[in-house]
Amino acid sequence: MIEREVVVSNRLGVHSRVASELARIALDYGSVYMVRHDEIIDCSSALEVLSLGLAYGAKITIRTDGDLKKEAMAAVEVLLNRREDP
Repeated sequence: MIEREVVVSNRLGVHSRVASELARIALDYGSVYMVRHDEIIDCSSALEVLSLGLAYGAKITIRTDGDLKKEAMAAVEVLLNRREDP
């Protein structure tokens, strides 16, 4: 398992397009989770991701697991570090 803290760089925060892209990454690579205040969210559900209400500048812990955990983490970091929409 890999765990890293990431800061949301998109000025609009994690909205539906970003959440949908996170769900796609989770489905493509395997286990991707967000952890915030002891709540663990499965990123394969865009609605669960949206339920966190992550605004610009929010810090979130990302966990990835499985055979492609490094690739999954890299994809999530690229997505959340983007200033523009995917």
